[in-house]
Amino acid sequence: MAKRGGYILHIDSTCEGRKPHLLTCLDALSGYVLYSQKIGGENEAELTVAFQRVKALFGIPFCIVPDMGIGINNATAIVFPGIPQVICHFHLLRDIGKDLFEAEHRKLQQELSRKKIYARLRYQLKVQEESIGNKKKAQELFLGLKNQNELSPLQLMQGILYGYLLALKSHENTGDGYGFPFDRPKVHYYYKIIEVYKQIEQLELKKFSWEDQEKGRLYQIKDVLRKVVNDKSLRRIVKTLEKKMTLFDELRQIMRIALPDEKNGLNDSGKIENPSQLDEMEKKLRTYVQKLKSVANKNPLESKPVTGVIEQLEKYWDKIFAKPITINKGNIEKIIIPQRTNNLSEQFYRRLKQLFRRLHGRHHVGKDLLFLPEEIALIENLKNKDYINDLLRSLDRLAEEFAQLDVDSAEVPFEKEKIDLFVPQKIINALKTFKPMEYVAYFIKNYANLHATG
Repeated sequence: MAKRGGYILHIDSTCEGRKPHLLTCLDALSGYVLYSQKIGGENEAELTVAFQRVKALFGIPFCIVPDMGIGINNATAIVFPGIPQVICHFHLLRDIGKDLFEAEHRKLQQELSRKKIYARLRYQLKVQEESIGNKKKAQELFLGLKNQNELSPLQLMQGILYGYLLALKSHENTGDGYGFPFDRPKVHYYYKIIEVYKQIEQLELKKFSWEDQEKGRLYQIKDVLRKVVNDKSLRRIVKTLEKKMTLFDELRQIMRIALPDEKNGLNDSGKIENPSQLDEMEKKLRTYVQKLKSVANKNPLESKPVTGVIEQLEKYWDKIFAKPITINKGNIEKIIIPQRTNNLSEQFYRRLKQLFRRLHGRHHVGKDLLFLPEEIALIENLKNKDYINDLLRSLDRLAEEFAQLDVDSAEVPFEKEKIDLFVPQKIINALKTFKPMEYVAYFIKNYANLHATG
């Protein structure tokens, strides 16, 4: 790290349910996992102690990239006062989007569910598969629609209607892999319903020798969709969503992160590559904030979410713009722009959990995080050639290094607390047949009989 001129500290923690958190500190310049520790939660007291150890081991970082957790931010301010912090732009945008239009998106989802649109369309899909023969034949027919000359009128219409139903099913949870609010699956689903409905209307106007069965199926599908298309309250919800989504997407474009149609998903670290782009972003963001204030002033009664966006941006303004860092490596100066997201930590946790799942095949990895030693995160460094060269010189020395460890004196934090955190499986099984009132009634009856005979 000294060879690189210092380090940039990325901080995050992960957990499952009520189990302890695994805190990790990574260096963005080297890619090393510097430190890992189990903590009860992201509370300021435990985090302060942990960061003091990091400071003692590695010194003062150039800057810090945490998530938006209050505990982490408070603890870093205590241990590393005056050190620049770069708030994760992805997390900031996500929180802003949720504040801006999560309520409307949830309402849209609830209205669609209330109309039972998902169940009704899935039923139509299943019926269509059965009318064609089975699911495999239906899919083959759909895939063969391009060869229209080889199909009968009945097969053609069956394949088209089946294609519509497949399109609707595929849009139930569509997106670019970022999650809400970057992906708005229910809005896209609504748009797809409108699109299919209009096409079915056009299909009706075509002069076509309909089979009665397929004509009836078309009307049934259209009737299901009509309940959504003609609902005025849904239109109002979507119209409100569109206005707020436009504001949010404009902010995404300004901050150049998690952009629509990008394929990086959760691995997107942003598109700022030089200081001039950073300055340009700051200017555009100032103009954007003024625009939001104008919107809020025009509609004071409906401006609360917009005001919340303004407050978020102004609160974290200094942490949004990571100034370039000049690093001296010998006689060479190098300018580095810190990453604007905490994806380095997020990607690490995804790899770690994926490793656990590959080992045992279970989705939940809470027990792994609980019982494995807190140093488990350091294993990630063995994939880094520079780490091997700097610390071990060769993997051949790994067994020798481990042999020097005092295993008996090592403790697994929180291991002694497992009784409080878990209920044994045999107890869980017994609880399934737990009937206390029957136990009491049986006891009273036998107690009375015993005294009567005595």
